[in-house]
Amino acid sequence: MLSTLMVLSLTTEIPPGPHKPGRPCLLKVTLTNRSKTRVRINKRLAVGYRDNDSRELFLALTDAQGRRVEHMVVDYDRDPSAPSDYVWLPPGASISTQFNVFEWYRPKAAGSYRLTAHYQADEPDMDVPPDVFKGVVSSAPARFDVIKSK
Repeated sequence: MLSTLMVLSLTTEIPPGPHKPGRPCLLKVTLTNRSKTRVRINKRLAVGYRDNDSRELFLALTDAQGRRVEHMVVDYDRDPSAPSDYVWLPPGASISTQFNVFEWYRPKAAGSYRLTAHYQADEPDMDVPPDVFKGVVSSAPARFDVIKSK
């Protein structure tokens, strides 16, 4: 699933479900440079939450009616990115990471959800290089079905 942003795109791959909380649900997130020039990014690709700092990736989960349902599972305290985390991504190149969705985000009920990943390297109040890519890059929503754990 491809983002509509032309400089960078963010794609997600989630295994077919349904998914059970308590079992791993590995999400692969790939950031790709779609431009003809190199782009400075944060290669760390650390997962976190929209309203927290020291993260490059965060998710949005919505239910079948489009309501936001994500809630924090992990209370994390992470060091800011090191200068060496900011690298140049050549044209056409990609960088990926994979993580267990349920370690960070857990819907409270069984059902059908939409999962959207977001990448941001220019968080406010963080010491970032002035030439780092500015803004949030979002993936297309992916269907994400959750069943009850027994």
